[in-house]
Order: sequence, then structure tokens, then C-alpha cells
Amino acid sequence: MVSTAIGANFGGGVLAIAAAALAFAHVAPLAMIAFAAIVLGLALILAGPGHQDVASMPPEAFRYEDLARTSSGLMVIAGVASAMLGVLALFPGAPSLTLALIAILVVGAAELLAGGTLSSKFQRGAP
Repeated sequence: MVSTAIGANFGGGVLAIAAAALAFAHVAPLAMIAFAAIVLGLALILAGPGHQDVASMPPEAFRYEDLARTSSGLMVIAGVASAMLGVLALFPGAPSLTLALIAILVVGAAELLAGGTLSSKFQRGAP
């Protein structure tokens, strides 16, 4: 499951970069930004359970297994929210840019919290 999480994060990042490059090239920029939000949301949904597997690995200095499991759930919830906001941004008449940017903000916040949780697993000598 950990390899699936790494692959999902990598694939989602590559597709989001490609969508951003197309948006910068003025190829349907609002649709590309919404597409990036959907892809990043799906990457979070696929990568979320991988955090739970990392928490169950043999702990050296990791004492926050419950926190890692919580961040796993947070990533999935944030992924669902981001994907939904991205889909809503594709509808005509919707505030596309606002919805897509909020979705990307949600992804960034989830990655920030989850990354901090994972980095605590690899700290050594922490009290």
C-alpha cells in the first residue's frame, strides 16, 4: 500500500504540473485548473491509506501512531472535498476559479499536516 501511495502522489503531481503548464499556455485555463484540483484530490484519496501503513511499521522513535492514522483519514476527506470542488468548478455558471483555488488550498493544507505527521516518524531522539 505504501508503494501505491507514493505512485499516486507522484502521478498526481505530474498530471497537476501538466495541467498547470497548459493553463499557463492559455489552453482552457479554468478547466485545466479545475482538472488539477480533481487530480490532486484523487491522488490524496489513493495516498491516504498509505499513511496508515507507515504508522504500523516498526517504530524507532515514532510514538504518534494514532496521529498518523488520523492524518490518513484527513487526507482521504480532503481528497474527496478537493475532487468535488474541482468537479463543481467545471459546471457552467459556477465560480470556477474560486472553487478550484479553494480545492488546491485544501490539498495543500492536508499535505502540510500529513507531511508533518510522517516526518515525526523519522525523528530520532525526540522526547
